Amino acid sequence: MAREDVIDAVSITEIIGLESALPGNAARNHGGNMADAVRAWLETHNPPQGMVYRQALAAFEEPLISHALARTGGNQVRAAQLLGINRNTLRKRIVELGMGSDRIGRSQ
Repeated sequence: MAREDVIDAVSITEIIGLESALPGNAARNHGGNMADAVRAWLETHNPPQGMVYRQALAAFEEPLISHALARTGGNQVRAAQLLGINRNTLRKRIVELGMGSDRIGRSQ
C-alpha cells in the first residue's frame, strides 16, 4: 500500500490505523518486541471470542505483505520470496485481506 521503499511509522499508521501495533510505539513502550506489540494490539482492539486469531493475524499480516510489496515495487513473485511463502499463497492472502491492486502497487 505504501509506494516508498522505506515504510515509516506515519505510513503504517495511515495504512492500518493501528498506532499501538507500530514498532515505534507499542514495541518500544512494551519491551521492543513483536509479542509485546501483539499484546498491546489485543488490549486496544479486544476482538470478540472466536475472532482473536483471525483479526490479529489480519492486522499484522497485511502490513507485512504491504512491506514486501513496497520493497519489491509491487512484484508479487519477489515479495513472496522475501516473505518466504509461495507466490500463490501470497496472491490468495492479498485477495482474502481485500488488498486491491490500487492499495498494493503494481500487480504481478
